[in-house]
Amino acid sequence: MKSRERTAGGEGFLFSIHSLICVHQRFLKFCIVGGTGTLLHFSILYLLTEFVGILYVFSAAVAVIAASSSNYTLNHIWTFKQPVKNHVIGWTKYQSTGLITDVLYLIILAVLVEMIGLWYVLGAILSLVTVAPIRFIIVSKWIWGRPKTLE
Repeated sequence: MKSRERTAGGEGFLFSIHSLICVHQRFLKFCIVGGTGTLLHFSILYLLTEFVGILYVFSAAVAVIAASSSNYTLNHIWTFKQPVKNHVIGWTKYQSTGLITDVLYLIILAVLVEMIGLWYVLGAILSLVTVAPIRFIIVSKWIWGRPKTLE
């Protein structure tokens, strides 16, 4: 095995390139799934805040839970295509990761809206863009483990 690793331009290099492409494809899929979750998130956030009259932070918390559950399912089916031995454990890990990144999202949102004075929707967009790469790294390693090559 060490001889393969030392071979410049050999199979090890090609495997590294292929792995990098796979990671980028997964991140792109993860972002597309995140985009659908974002649409769901903003729909719930806007409807609950503007039409139901719930404070934006509480609306955002409801939106985060709904979008996160949808995203777990879509990421499992499409993005990672990796077996999860137990979906209850996988979903719980995803939600636990979400708890960390969603609390970070809510903190950033509150700072942007309350301290900087941004419109809550713009603050939410900036918060989500900040948190997405962190979440990808955590879930791709903790829930789905080392991914197989794409087919």
